[in-house]
Amino acid sequence: MGKSAAKGIKAGCSRGRKILMSQMMDLGSVLAVLNVALLLGLLFIYGRAYGSIKSYFTLGLLLFASLFLFQNIIAAYSYLAMAPLVQGAASTYILAITAVQALGLSVLLFVTWRSH
Repeated sequence: MGKSAAKGIKAGCSRGRKILMSQMMDLGSVLAVLNVALLLGLLFIYGRAYGSIKSYFTLGLLLFASLFLFQNIIAAYSYLAMAPLVQGAASTYILAITAVQALGLSVLLFVTWRSH
């Protein structure tokens, strides 16, 4: 194989990685928006509970969900704004963290909804 063919293969692999990283960042932004929706659902439930119970625990749940909501709004924005800057394996880890968060929030919302 000649040098130009090897360069062409390398360039193709590099383009393929960039497309995959872009798709991972797109999926990460979708998951971050999903997390925002899940947290809004939790805030709704916690807000109703606080309205009837008025305990420090439900107030703490409201504060926790609010801060987590703020973090996920920032995450969704950063996926969109910083996607070109994130290189290599970092996008994989960021996506994994956001996906695990979405799973955990889904379970929490399900349990909270069922017990409310």
